[in-house]
Amino acid sequence: MAEKPAQASTDVSSAPTTQEPCIATPERDRDSTVSDTYRLKSELVSKAFSEMGIGRYQWQLLLVTGFGWATDNMLIQGLSLSLTPVALEFNPARVSYLVVAFYVALTIGATIWGVNCDIIGRRPAFNITLFISGIFCCAAAASPNFGTCCALWALAGIGAGGGVPVDLLIFLEFVPPGQQWLLTLLSAMWCVGQIIAAVVGWGLLLHFSCAAGEEGGCRWEDNMGWRYMLITLGGLTLLFAVIRIAVFGIPESPRYLIAVGDDAGAVASVDYVARKNGKVSPLTVADFEAVDRRMGMTSSVEAEKKKRSVLGVVVASVKDYRGKHIRALFSTRKMGIHCTVLWTIWAAVGISFPLYFSFLPSYLAARFTTTNTQNDVYKNYFIVSIVGLTGPFIAGYLIETRLGRRWAMALAFTVSGVFLFLYTRAASEAADLGFQCAVSILGNFSYAILYTYTAESLPAPHRGTGNGIASCLVRIMGVFAPIISANTGFTTVPIYVSAGLWLLCGVLTCCLQFETYGGSAI
Repeated sequence: MAEKPAQASTDVSSAPTTQEPCIATPERDRDSTVSDTYRLKSELVSKAFSEMGIGRYQWQLLLVTGFGWATDNMLIQGLSLSLTPVALEFNPARVSYLVVAFYVALTIGATIWGVNCDIIGRRPAFNITLFISGIFCCAAAASPNFGTCCALWALAGIGAGGGVPVDLLIFLEFVPPGQQWLLTLLSAMWCVGQIIAAVVGWGLLLHFSCAAGEEGGCRWEDNMGWRYMLITLGGLTLLFAVIRIAVFGIPESPRYLIAVGDDAGAVASVDYVARKNGKVSPLTVADFEAVDRRMGMTSSVEAEKKKRSVLGVVVASVKDYRGKHIRALFSTRKMGIHCTVLWTIWAAVGISFPLYFSFLPSYLAARFTTTNTQNDVYKNYFIVSIVGLTGPFIAGYLIETRLGRRWAMALAFTVSGVFLFLYTRAASEAADLGFQCAVSILGNFSYAILYTYTAESLPAPHRGTGNGIASCLVRIMGVFAPIISANTGFTTVPIYVSAGLWLLCGVLTCCLQFETYGGSAI
């Protein structure tokens, strides 16, 4: 089986053409943002992964890339759960400034790591981000005052901000085209992060926190719950980082290596995956050389022999920051419209999602102070987190039906908005919990498809930049969530705003230019 594809692909005339199933005809406008040489070589990589199929390596990669997603939401929810005890201990003028500091840092992290993974590769961010998050999350537990707490949370956010966009790219670029729906399961790991935070918070904050209005004020030694929680979450993040590097390890993305002209490295990367799966890679350097001859180009393998110095790499990186990758995403009218609409959706989600989910514990506590104990609040939060885990699995199924990515996402956004409006009408505790569970499922469902679709619809040479901008926007707009909440209190107003934005996203989704169902990420 291995020899036949290799023999066919070494013939110049056999390089992939439009008859190959991995790139659909309607996507040609998207493909025009990259060179024909890159596109043909990327199709060869897709063909190789398709022939080898999915194996143990991809399942392990799904887990370790999921660590970054779990950490992202673990810290977001950990921050949300710690707001009340932090406010009681430090008594700041606005505890929401802590959320602002964290989201600004997430924005910086998403931009730095997202853009840089198109310049220096995917591996550096993959190996570093979790260490940064874990170290400073643990350090924040020792904060002596509110200012230090904000600063350390911000440093943790710089690491966490790069985890989701970069980990998504890595998994996408190693998975066979027919299995790209598995990207939705990364969102399941994001839900796992929320569950972990809910369990840890429930166990520690409930028993080691000050009560509001406690005589003598809230002292450090009486309010250790949030500190224990940060040490636990930070320690778990560091464990994830060690497993990634010391136990698993990944090669550089073959599509990134093709984009920078390292064909031999791309072949070695695919071969590494094949060996881990106990198979033989059908891809050879000769396949890429055949494409170069067909396109009348000098072999990239020969060009790669002229290695750049460290200074040369730095200079090239600075030049890339001048906007090469951004310009490429607007090189055609259709792609420009697509990116504009896509990023607008991300900006709207950036406000709506944290506006509801990040302040849910505080809202629940305020709404049911007379009937619910603090234990009930944490219990309900845990139930909502568990139920929300089903959303990504439902998404993974529906996007492989005739609905495709866009219509499934439009439906999810619209129904989410409707359920949020209905949620404000809940008249009993049972109804309240039921609506929360429904919204949690739909919200995670929508997020799973949006992340998957975003990565699939962007070409690999500029995918990190496009994903980085999306993540940057969602974090920037997330800063407005605590501002809105701080000025409205724990009322239904933030929920109305969130619901309206979900409905807007449903409309905007219909304006996206590409359907990625049945195709292969280029």
